[in-house]
Amino acid sequence: TSLNYCGLPFLAQWNTLTLYPLSLFYLLLPLSWSLGVFSLGHFFLAGMGMYFLAFRWTENRFAAAVAGVAFTFNALILNFLMWPNDIAAMGWLPWVVLTVERAWREGGRRVLIAALVGTMQMLSGAPEVILLTWMFLAALWLREFAQKNPTIRAPRLALFGRVATVMLFISSLSAAQLLPFLDLLAHSQRHSGLSESMWAMPLWGWANFFVPLFRAFPTPAGVYAQPEQYWVVSYYLGVGTATLALLASWPTGKLRGPTGLFTTLTAVCLVMALGERGYLYSAVRHMVPALGFMRFPVKFVILPAVLVPLLAALFVENCLATPQDLWPKQRRRIAIMLVAVLAVIGFLIWAAFQFPLKQVASSVAAASGATRALFLVLMTGALIGARQIHQARLKSLLQVSLLLLLWLDVMTMGSRPNPTVPQWVYEPGLVRRKGGMTPIPRTGEARVLLSGQTEWSLAYTTLSNAPNQVLFSRLALQGDANLLEDIPVV
Repeated sequence: TSLNYCGLPFLAQWNTLTLYPLSLFYLLLPLSWSLGVFSLGHFFLAGMGMYFLAFRWTENRFAAAVAGVAFTFNALILNFLMWPNDIAAMGWLPWVVLTVERAWREGGRRVLIAALVGTMQMLSGAPEVILLTWMFLAALWLREFAQKNPTIRAPRLALFGRVATVMLFISSLSAAQLLPFLDLLAHSQRHSGLSESMWAMPLWGWANFFVPLFRAFPTPAGVYAQPEQYWVVSYYLGVGTATLALLASWPTGKLRGPTGLFTTLTAVCLVMALGERGYLYSAVRHMVPALGFMRFPVKFVILPAVLVPLLAALFVENCLATPQDLWPKQRRRIAIMLVAVLAVIGFLIWAAFQFPLKQVASSVAAASGATRALFLVLMTGALIGARQIHQARLKSLLQVSLLLLLWLDVMTMGSRPNPTVPQWVYEPGLVRRKGGMTPIPRTGEARVLLSGQTEWSLAYTTLSNAPNQVLFSRLALQGDANLLEDIPVV
């Protein structure tokens, strides 16, 4: 676009979804409703993809449904609804994993299907999501490549050739997007040492997986946010989902599937999300300087948002398939984990009062922890009941109850992460008509120039009224608000 920064390489930006085919939906239809449908459509796509991916590994429809609900209804994905490129990339993520894994195992037309699905995600314009998707796939492929049993894997040469073919197809089909992006990256101010450890997860950030509002402060807009990082207001995955994942990671040697790999990847990503505080991030960046191009270490929570629901599904499948003679031992394991997690929640509530942060109400953390503990007890009871009760109708009712509780847990964790505003605040030309700017700058003649100090202050000015916040940004031509006015800025 020529309206921003004396000309901006719009295609090379990648995250603008310029070449993403489904962008035509909101470009050709009224934006006031089509963009919302676009985001919700990918939200549904993500849930269905996770369902089929989990079903492939568990062969249990209820366990797959647990993964689907847990993957879509978590704070991170709900936050992504306001970023079209991120929700699009997350929508395709489970499908990419599912189709690429099938491609290297089965070959044939599966290779072409995987290439098309992978290209859709590649054109969605979320570099970090795409990178972590392929890191996950690389780990899965290496695990399968190292398998010694020839009955459960394809020949090594075929494994290598098929995945290489998929990657070649995706790179070729996405070249019109990737090549301009790489050229822009080479000439931009971003470099391997740019991000440092800016916006990393706080050292106590893991606590927010159990008590979402622990040490969270209220913003003027009414949203609770985490200090020190402002990329996402919350990455809460649900205390029930996290507990099920911990149970799956319990080293019993009984669980089927790649639980060890999923657990290891989750742990590595959560340590990496701490940035330099976790030491691992600094060590990896020293060995792989290109990692610095990925801004904000907290983004490593993206992959656990995929792996934790899968681990939860694997445990649910194992729980339902446990033989009757081993069930008492499994039930005791569940009870021990329940007590342990409740103890962690109790400790965090105590810590909120003993070590309070400025502008953070300890009572908010206490209420958050108490309600999560209640949800966890109810979910544990529903899971045990669904395993023990054999009456079909009651069993189904308990299974549905568990899914409903997983949903309610996240939806009641606090204020909604994305405040909404009426459509009229995005009406094109509003500043032109009511802003009092005369003469109005035109491309090729003049541009609006804000001082650096003004730009900085605008970024940190937050109003308590969401519509006024949008109008404030529009009147200041902040960010890309000038595009709605057709006014060029520097």
